[in-house]
Amino acid sequence: SYESAEGVIIQNAPLALPDAIHNTATLRIAENVQGTYLQDLTIRNALTTTNAVALWDQGTQTVCKNVRLLSRQNTYFLLSQIHGPKRLDNFQILQ
Repeated sequence: SYESAEGVIIQNAPLALPDAIHNTATLRIAENVQGTYLQDLTIRNALTTTNAVALWDQGTQTVCKNVRLLSRQNTYFLLSQIHGPKRLDNFQILQ
């Protein structure tokens, strides 16, 4: 079903690179982005050797509803004190 987190999967399996958080995130929301809305999807990083960020969120007012994050390590990377509030509804982080 496309109305479930399992129905839509965004995935990457990048090479293990130095400074992996900056080079291997499956989805990055940049600093100047405001009001991103993610719903009914899975974001997966299939890297198995180092940091494997699924979602790197630097934006403001990000909303995640029924979102699953899958990876090995450092699954969700954000700077919430600097970049404002987040709304996370039915948000799962799985490793």
